[in-house]
Amino acid sequence: MDIGWIFAVWPELSSKIDGNHPLRPSQHPTYLKGVILLIVKKHEPPGIIVNLEVLLRRLPKSFSGRNEIEHQLGNFKAGYHGELSLDYYLNRLPEEEYLILHDLRLFIQSAFFQIDTLILHRNFILILEVKNIAGEIYIDTTYNQMIRNLNGKIEVFQDPILQSYRQKKDLERWLVERNYPSIPVENIVVFTNPHSHIKNSSQDHSVYQRVIRSAKLLFHIESYFQSHQNPSLSPQQVTKLTRAF
Repeated sequence: MDIGWIFAVWPELSSKIDGNHPLRPSQHPTYLKGVILLIVKKHEPPGIIVNLEVLLRRLPKSFSGRNEIEHQLGNFKAGYHGELSLDYYLNRLPEEEYLILHDLRLFIQSAFFQIDTLILHRNFILILEVKNIAGEIYIDTTYNQMIRNLNGKIEVFQDPILQSYRQKKDLERWLVERNYPSIPVENIVVFTNPHSHIKNSSQDHSVYQRVIRSAKLLFHIESYFQSHQNPSLSPQQVTKLTRAF
């Protein structure tokens, strides 16, 4: 369900709810980016969570679409808490070598693309697509879908590997358009929910290569570092790129 129409029905909701949180997430600077480690900035709830919570407080209990909005809010909160849990591992990276940026929203040509978490090193960039989903998860790369079975209820989502790959290609184009030096861009999907049961065809090795649990993240980062030994960016270029993000 596309809940964007709600803002057209209640136009007064497009104004600021208070002095700190504009309703639309694209107008919220802390929704667009956050940096930890070298540039310390804690996670903040994405603007869409604030939006939906305010909306639910204003909607009548009898509103026919209320259950769907509550479901959407639960999904956004699950994703946000999954990213928070990942910080346990990210904070163990050497702070003199890595920059971590959260919730990026970047413009390329005529559209925006979003990245959950980006790890920036002088030698490479790593994109993390974070999933905090419980239940039995089957990743079907043949039909590019992710199927979740939770208590007998079947739900179909887009393929997170393909989603992560598109982010990689979009970021590479974004870097080229802004004349940054060529730097390797890696991408991986991280499942943070300990109650998810991930299943996959034994013939599809791309899932094993591109889907991990959060506990294995640091091992993968080390392997990327070993694969990319030569710096692509100077310290000055790292600073410039971080500001551009």
